[in-house]
This record gives sequence, structure tokens and C-alpha cells, in this order.
Amino acid sequence: MKLCSINLNCKNYGISFVKKDKNIDVNKLYKDSSDIYSYFNVPEAPKYLLKISYEKKSYNNLKDNIKNSFFQRYLIYAIMLSILSIIFSLYSLYPLKKALKINDEFVKDMLHDINTPLAAMNINLTYLEKQLNGLSVIDRLKGNYNSIIALQDNLKNFLDNSKLQKEEIDLSSFIDKSINNFKSIYKDVEFINSVENTKILTNKNALKRVVGNIIQNACKHNINRDLRVEIGVENNYLYIKDNGNGIKNINKIFTRGYTKSKRGLGLGLSIVKKLALELNIDIEVKSKVDNGTTFYLNLSKVIIK
Repeated sequence: MKLCSINLNCKNYGISFVKKDKNIDVNKLYKDSSDIYSYFNVPEAPKYLLKISYEKKSYNNLKDNIKNSFFQRYLIYAIMLSILSIIFSLYSLYPLKKALKINDEFVKDMLHDINTPLAAMNINLTYLEKQLNGLSVIDRLKGNYNSIIALQDNLKNFLDNSKLQKEEIDLSSFIDKSINNFKSIYKDVEFINSVENTKILTNKNALKRVVGNIIQNACKHNINRDLRVEIGVENNYLYIKDNGNGIKNINKIFTRGYTKSKRGLGLGLSIVKKLALELNIDIEVKSKVDNGTTFYLNLSKVIIK
């Protein structure tokens, strides 16, 4: 409007002259039901004011057109940016995807190749069992061999993203067998199994790793000479309790890489936690330094009632 008042090139604007009035503010924008307008001084006619107006309907249409144009451009730019982001992400992730594929293929090949020494080990163990029948060392070797096979199966299931096969398990008998694997190794430990009349539906090998790892930690990380490990079921919780020296940093025990031992990778309880989640079993831990540790496995989702 101001430009129009100077050069009078006022296309689409209305022009008129009105008498000066002290109630009229020059250069102020006014609005009414039909127009938007403003007043300007006329140097050659000091008693008059130049009124320049613009139809309100046209103004609203112009405003809507500008808004729509801006929105359309914003939408186009947003779509283009999204497409470029997806392309860049795919381009960036391709080397990682390729590396993961190579890693999976390497592990699968290694699992396949390890079958040869495992088969030889099984043949030799069978031969030794016949020759040295009754020796506890043979039973321990067989237990270790079966543990390796179970680890291999679990790793295959993990790589293939296949669901763990479930079966009905008598928990009391299962705990007895788990304890027997450690009795000959930790002869100073008193093992107590009070589990009775409890059946669960889960994967036997995975549960064996979970329970076995917890029992082994209870035995090897404690210095109490009169160590006792109690295992029982209470309110649908399988508890594994020891009277050892307890855990100082209880919040870190399931963290990958954390270990109390100077040797080892600290992967045990991290893997136990993941396996337990696969089995729909939640794990809770309570411990007090110099007063023992108790692991609670929630069997509510797997117990057969």
C-alpha cells in the first residue's frame, strides 16, 4: 500500500480521497467487514488524505494461496529428505549387514566343522566307558561332552532364529541330574534339593545352562569351606540359595563382560539372562556380602498346574 501511495501503480487496489480528520492515523492499517485499507498524506493537497484499500476476500485468498504453496514445498522437501535419508541409511548399513552375514556364515561353518572332533570324542568316551566302567571321571567327561552339544544346539537355534523346542520336565529329577554334574567337582559343597511334584514345560538344554551356570557360580565364586547350596520351589519360584560370601555389585552381574574372576570373559550370567528371557523365565537376585546369595527363577509362565 505504501508503494502504491508513492507511484500510484495500484493494480488490484482501490484508490480514493477523503478529507483529513484528526481521528484518522496516517499509515495505520484499518480493517472492516469488506476491506483492508490505510491513509496517506498528499503533499499537493494538505486538506485531503489518500485512501488505498484492498478487498478482504482477495486478501484472504492470497494468504491461503501463500500458505498452501508453502505447505506443498515443505511436503516436497520433507519427502525428498526422507528418501535421501533412507538411501543414505541403506548405503551406510550395507557394509555392516555384509559383515554380519559373513560372521554368521563363519560361525555356522565352524559349528559344522566342530562336529568331527565331537564325534571322535563321543566314540572315545564310549570306548573308555566300556573299558573303565564305574569311574566317576568318565561320568564327568560325558557330562562335559553333553554340555558342549547343548551349547552347540543353543547357538544353532540362535543363529537360525528358531524357537526353542519345549518339553515336559520333572523339575525334581532335572535338579538332581544338574547337581550330580557338580558333586564330583565340588566335593566340599553340600547340595540340597527340596523340589517336589513340580512339572514345567520348557527347553531342557537351555534350562540346563541357566540352572547349571547359577549353581556353578555359587560353588566357584565362594570361599566358605562349609558351603551349602539349596534348591527348591516356593510360590512358583525356583530358588537357588547359597551361604557363601555374597555379591558386592549385584546390579552388574548380568552385564556383559563383568566378572568377579581374574580369568574368563564374564559372559556367563549375561547369556543366562538372555536364555531365561527366551524361556519366559524372569530372574531376580538377592544377596548380602558375607551372607550368601539367592537366585529366583519365576516359573509362573512355564509351570504345569
